[in-house]
Amino acid sequence: MIFVTGGTGLTGARLLYDLARSGKQVTALKRPSSSLDNIEFYLAKNPELRQYIHWVDGDITERDSLDIIPTGAEVYHCAGLVSFDPADKDLLYLVNVRGTENVVNACLEAGVKKLVHVSSVASLGRNSSESLYIDEETHWENDVDNSDYSISKYSAEREVWRGIAEGLCAVIVNPTVIIGPGNWESGSMQLISKVNNGLSFYTEGVSGYVNVSDVTSIMISLMESEIHSQRYLLNAENLSYKELFIMIAGALGKKPPSFNASPLMAAMMWRYEWVKKQFTGKNPLITRSTAINAFKKYKYRNDKIQQLFNYHYKEINESIKETCTAYLQQKN
Repeated sequence: MIFVTGGTGLTGARLLYDLARSGKQVTALKRPSSSLDNIEFYLAKNPELRQYIHWVDGDITERDSLDIIPTGAEVYHCAGLVSFDPADKDLLYLVNVRGTENVVNACLEAGVKKLVHVSSVASLGRNSSESLYIDEETHWENDVDNSDYSISKYSAEREVWRGIAEGLCAVIVNPTVIIGPGNWESGSMQLISKVNNGLSFYTEGVSGYVNVSDVTSIMISLMESEIHSQRYLLNAENLSYKELFIMIAGALGKKPPSFNASPLMAAMMWRYEWVKKQFTGKNPLITRSTAINAFKKYKYRNDKIQQLFNYHYKEINESIKETCTAYLQQKN
């Protein structure tokens, strides 16, 4: 049996689609209030795959929701919260840390076959020099610039390593920014809607990017392998934000951002957004954490997984074109 948490998210939805295409029966946990838009994007063109996905209502923050995990199950833990709003600090801890603790404990008690945990490069250490690449061995360091999200993902990983020490067969993946069709108003896919709506500025930062189909393909390969007690950084390419925005704008037929924003401008913007939230209650478009990271140049390696599976990632330019096509189809 296959059990998936977070099947309504960007990565989880693609994973369910890939598993269903292989003819595998999957039980997927979702909150009663969760939208199924992400998975419906795939199932609308492949309605015959619905028979392979069995939804159950529950919540990873409620331990009893996970009692349905059967002995010997293959478990994919995709559920998690992404937020850089300081107001979500407690919620990040509850979902990402306590939720993962519950999943790990449930897997230990059920004696599952293997757990594949979806983490993030946010849980990796950061090199002090921009010329150095980040990999699976980069040491985590406590720093005032670490976001609450990063801390929660790092702490969640520690729960998985604790489970491994207690006998759990598990493997961890650390994807960079994931590109793929999803909720266009949250997470990494906000970038596409912002460029489409006329984003005028960019920053000098650099980050890594990977197609969602690459992430799920590697997850399935790891589950089906004998590998355990390892983590794998998943990254196709490192790009500057300017390069990324030019790709997105080209795919959307929009004008790319032309104004190079300064750190001072970003600092003013996140403070303005914070004040605005106090009066309107609307989530800020930029926070202190996102303003700081917008100027960081994080470059990631990808050779560990490539050497393991001789894996070839999809080019990000092609990933952007496919995702923007899906965006335009859904918006029109």
